[in-house]
Amino acid sequence: MNMETLSAHPILKQVGAKIRTIREDLHLTQEECAAICHIDRAHISRLERGFPNTTVLHLEKVAQGLGVEIVDLFRP
Repeated sequence: MNMETLSAHPILKQVGAKIRTIREDLHLTQEECAAICHIDRAHISRLERGFPNTTVLHLEKVAQGLGVEIVDLFRP
């Protein structure tokens, strides 16, 4: 699979949309979210857009930073 194929995968888009929704519900900017999650703002942006090449550890940091369980990122 190439990068375009991976970035179009529905689960990546779903997780990214969920991260964005939770972040916006908490009234956080991407920069604020990144600081709370201890990851780069550009990585938050890539996650929200559904781009691949993240790790479960990064998803766990985001979940913890947003105050949710990692499984919540996979729920519609």
